Amino acid sequence: MTDRVSLRAGIPPFYVMDVWLAAAERQRSHGDLVNLSAGQPSVGAPEPVRAAAAAAVHSNQLGYSVSLGTPELRAAIAADYRRQHGLDVEPDAVVITTGSSGGFLLTFLACFDAGDRVALASPGYPCYRNILSALGCEVVEIPCGPQTRFQPTARMLAELDPRCRASSWRAPPTPPERSSRRRSWPRSPPGATPPGRG
Repeated sequence: MTDRVSLRAGIPPFYVMDVWLAAAERQRSHGDLVNLSAGQPSVGAPEPVRAAAAAAVHSNQLGYSVSLGTPELRAAIAADYRRQHGLDVEPDAVVITTGSSGGFLLTFLACFDAGDRVALASPGYPCYRNILSALGCEVVEIPCGPQTRFQPTARMLAELDPRCRASSWRAPPTPPERSSRRRSWPRSPPGATPPGRG
C-alpha cells in the first residue's frame, strides 16, 4: 500500500451532487422542497417497462449480461433509430451502459489517448471535462453564451487550435438551450459528426 494519491484526485467534483445532497437534507428535515438541481424524470417508468422488469425478476433472469448488452435490446434500439430518426444503425454499433457517464467513459477511451486535446463548449456538462481530464486529455474550452445560444458557431469551430483532436457540443440541448433551432447548429468541420448523428 502506498500513501501516494493519484493526480486524478485533483479533478473538480461534480458540484451538482453537493447541491443534491443539501436538497435531500432540506426535504428530509422540512418536506417543502421541489428539487430542480439535476435533470431526472418527473414520472415513473412506463408500464410495459415495469412489467418487463418485474417479469425478469420473477423468472430469475438476474446476473451478468453479455458485456455490450443483450443482443435483443441492442437490435431493438437500432430499429428504433431507424423508425424514429431514419438512421441505419447496426445492432453491433449499439452498446448498453448503466448510465451516460459510463457511455462517455467508453467513448472517450475508444477515441482519445492521454495528451490529446479535445474542445468542449463552455458552459457545458462538467462530466465531459472531468472524464477527459481523468484520462489525461487536455480540455480546450470554447466560450459560449446567450449570443451563440450556448453552442459553438461554425466560426468558433473553424478557429479552433488545429491540434484539437475533436470538438463536442450537445444535441439534444439542455433546457437553457431549448430555443436553439436545428438550422442554427454549426456546420461540422471536415471529419466531424454533426449533432444528432453520432
